[in-house]
Amino acid sequence: MKRNTRECVHLLIAGLQREGPLRRDALADTSGLTAEETTRALKAARQMSVVDHVPYGPGTLPNAVFYQLTGRELPPSRKSSRVPPAPDDRFQPLLDAWWHSDDLDRA
Repeated sequence: MKRNTRECVHLLIAGLQREGPLRRDALADTSGLTAEETTRALKAARQMSVVDHVPYGPGTLPNAVFYQLTGRELPPSRKSSRVPPAPDDRFQPLLDAWWHSDDLDRA
């Protein structure tokens, strides 16, 4: 089942609320997300300033970085502005008319 990013962010937040600051791998296990979903959710949550990493010193390995909640609320979801795709046969009437007019020109 493919979950949308917003749903993944909610699961990520719920995992952090239950367990506190976690490393990325533990966060994925706690939240029940796949590696891809965890990456998308962390990126989105950090962009919305809901999740951030715990401050760490120089030389800290990426595997040792912990993530925590910032205390900010998740912003409301935006309305999608996507335009539905046009039907595949939208040019068919034009092509049919062109084809038939070409037959008349040859006659």
